[in-house]
Amino acid sequence: MDLETFQKQFRGRRFGELILHHRRENDLQTAIAAIHAVTEELPPPARPLVVSWIDEMNPNAQFDHFWQQDCGEAFAAITTAAAAKLRSAGVQPSADDLFNMFQIIVLNFAYPDCDFVAWNKPIAEKCPNCGGAYLVEKWLKAGPIVQCPNADCKFKRELVVAT
Repeated sequence: MDLETFQKQFRGRRFGELILHHRRENDLQTAIAAIHAVTEELPPPARPLVVSWIDEMNPNAQFDHFWQQDCGEAFAAITTAAAAKLRSAGVQPSADDLFNMFQIIVLNFAYPDCDFVAWNKPIAEKCPNCGGAYLVEKWLKAGPIVQCPNADCKFKRELVVAT
């Protein structure tokens, strides 16, 4: 993947137009699934950085010039920031990694008004301890588990994965 080629291809339209294109073309569930899929394409040490990466980029949304800037310039700025973010965590980013970090930001901005986001995969099952509406699937070094997302509840069990 050649980032300079992508930067040239993005030139000539506003960054905000790219975001609107994604908003028109994809529904919320597709965007959320895409963010998770793109995150999985990152090297394992980079995956935990995604939430803080989105948090770091979100303040840009309040500035008109961010949306009005040339998309090629936005691409260069975002991938440069992504490279710094990944390197600060000891990850030597590839061009694919930087493009994926750009995609995560584009998809995030395409659906800022989402009223439910869960980093871990929600499971439609009530918590047997606290009665919470759902549980989440979480993958740890020791293996997959199901747990309650409520910080005050300590419910946790092994996730049985079908083979």
